[in-house]
Amino acid sequence: MNRGRGLVLALAAAVVTACASGGGAGAGAPDAETGNRPRDNSHTNSAGVHLMQAGLSEGQEADAHFQAAMQDAMNAIQEDSTNPKAYLVAGQAAIGL
Repeated sequence: MNRGRGLVLALAAAVVTACASGGGAGAGAPDAETGNRPRDNSHTNSAGVHLMQAGLSEGQEADAHFQAAMQDAMNAIQEDSTNPKAYLVAGQAAIGL
């Protein structure tokens, strides 16, 4: 039984070593584009507060906070559609709804 475990362990180590030394994407691969950094603004901050309050509430009160968070997130998206933070808080509010 120990011999079998030893062989499996040795094979796993060999596979990991081979994969790790395989190199990167290669010379022909294009550089990845960087996206926009998440930014807080008044709408995303307000949505975050509503999400926190929703987590501390129950029932209709929580639903009202999730609704307010979604509205704030939509306002943030309208104000700056390139801000990933706006989409993050919109998704978090949608999960709560």
